Amino acid sequence: MGKNNTARQTGAKGAPAVSATPPAEVEKRAADAGVVSPDGNTPEETPIPEPAPLSPLPEKDAAPAPASSDAEGVPADDSVIVIAAYPGTKDLLQALWQKAAPGHCTLVFVDDAPFAKQFPALIADASIPDEFVFVPANCAPVAPVDFADLAQLKVYVRKDGSRHYSERLPMLLNKVALVELCGTMQEDADNETLVADYAKEYRRGVRATEVSHDFGNFVTLVLRSNPCENVVIAGLCQRKFIAASAEGWNAVSPLLTKIRS
Repeated sequence: MGKNNTARQTGAKGAPAVSATPPAEVEKRAADAGVVSPDGNTPEETPIPEPAPLSPLPEKDAAPAPASSDAEGVPADDSVIVIAAYPGTKDLLQALWQKAAPGHCTLVFVDDAPFAKQFPALIADASIPDEFVFVPANCAPVAPVDFADLAQLKVYVRKDGSRHYSERLPMLLNKVALVELCGTMQEDADNETLVADYAKEYRRGVRATEVSHDFGNFVTLVLRSNPCENVVIAGLCQRKFIAASAEGWNAVSPLLTKIRS
């Protein structure tokens, strides 16, 4: 027998490589050798399966477009502090907040009103974002404060130990929650009731920080038209906020004027 001079193709490690012989040549060789398949047909070379198409690479997420500013020019990346003021007190209150407020905050001043009327107005104001800090009238910082001082949930403790969600202290509010609150509140609901309902329903599980006129260094309340001057001076020197009624504000404004510059 003559030697077969056809070279054997090998793949990796000497394994037989897949033949690339055209089908017509395969049929001719099979016929010459008298080889037929069980059904009488000439065997065909098993076709090489075509590789599955590669899945396209996922596109990288596009960088989100920066949020636009609202119509009133409040930067979208700023924290907004809405500050209520008694009539005729905005200039002094504004000077105190501009001096002590945390950086990168936008101050928005509104007229004082009962919360039952104030909250719907804040919801409708397009210059105020969905989440903001609300400072009731008249609460003034008398030392530098940070955002945590404003946003933390606070409960006021009186001398008798009773705890109240004071309507005179800064609070973090959310418009979606306010819509729900306003939809269920009584028309004659007082400020403290609304603050308490909001805290219990929409900040549920948050342990409130206790503050008081009688301990700590958070706030001094001035509710009378003839407060003790020594108490007020101690508050200016040691506390973060002075919170006053309209009568109390008139009494302490001369001292506040001295520290605003």
